[in-house]
Amino acid sequence: MNAENVFLQKEIVEKWKDKNENLYLVAKAMETLDPIHKKTVYYAYIDGLKQEEIAAIMKCPVGTIYSRLSVAKKKMKEFLDGC
Repeated sequence: MNAENVFLQKEIVEKWKDKNENLYLVAKAMETLDPIHKKTVYYAYIDGLKQEEIAAIMKCPVGTIYSRLSVAKKKMKEFLDGC
């Protein structure tokens, strides 16, 4: 995990842990994702970007973004179901 990803993850966890336990758990679930999925989730749900905007930033097809979000949500759900 590169320094940018570590910083983003720590920022998310610290930002949310005092506000809402559920958001804190979501941030912890994000820690289980690989960097490409984590970045996609960050752009979509933290920055609020549309899939087309994310695709342009990440230089990949929109379908790839939909796929990454689907995989990420499945992995995060698995983590959260175990909490």
